Amino acid sequence: MSVVWNIARATFKECVQKKVMWILFGVALVIIGLSFIFSFFAPSEKLVLIKSMGLGVIYLFGIVIALIVTAGLIPTEIERRTLHTVLSKPVERWQFVLGKFFGVALVLFMNMMIMGLALLIVVMAQGSVRAEGFFKALLTNSRILEATLLLFFYLLILVAFAILFSILTTTNISITLSAFILVVGSLSDYVNALINASQNPVTQFLLKAIHLIVPNFGNANIYNPVIHGYIPAGEFQYVLLAIAYTVAYTTIITVLSCWSFAGKEV
Repeated sequence: MSVVWNIARATFKECVQKKVMWILFGVALVIIGLSFIFSFFAPSEKLVLIKSMGLGVIYLFGIVIALIVTAGLIPTEIERRTLHTVLSKPVERWQFVLGKFFGVALVLFMNMMIMGLALLIVVMAQGSVRAEGFFKALLTNSRILEATLLLFFYLLILVAFAILFSILTTTNISITLSAFILVVGSLSDYVNALINASQNPVTQFLLKAIHLIVPNFGNANIYNPVIHGYIPAGEFQYVLLAIAYTVAYTTIITVLSCWSFAGKEV
């Protein structure tokens, strides 16, 4: 695992040196910090809007960072011929793929959790502390970090797909296909509704295949309980099952990536 860790660490360093990532990260933090635009709302409404906008920004910029950082990693290594140097060492191809995945995962985790912490600070600074007291406000609003963590795990599926597509295609096609998977997966509930409404067996079969194969990104959404400050029954079990789902799905796609890269000519 030391080889995988070394590649992951090198990938992390490479990613954090990309100016475009820091520009996106900075823009996201600025948007989260612009909470004063809601100052004319009632305090309770203002906090709801800040949480809603903040979590939306974290998810959106997490998607953009995941796609931009991930899709070009392996194609760039091939174009620069640096991949031959790495693979000439005692490094297996599966170790290279895993190292790239974990490196991007570290970058994504760092970015999203910092944005989550920034949102938590903004929410508490906007009156939540004065209304509830510091420790109660911290306990209540720390669920922002729970929602951010769940979004992170679901975006790992997107990272895994982006790596798989980057092995099989070019950078631009990888971004396009990964974005398509994200859009279809986010509409999983609508696809399920179409299955129930359709009377055509062929259409139903195709829609069921899509519903089964494409990951359900809608399961990452626990916005309402977090935004409105209540804990629904069974939320803890739901989050654990959702994380287990993402780990299983990510593992399957990563195995496919390792298998695809093992037979790829570079």
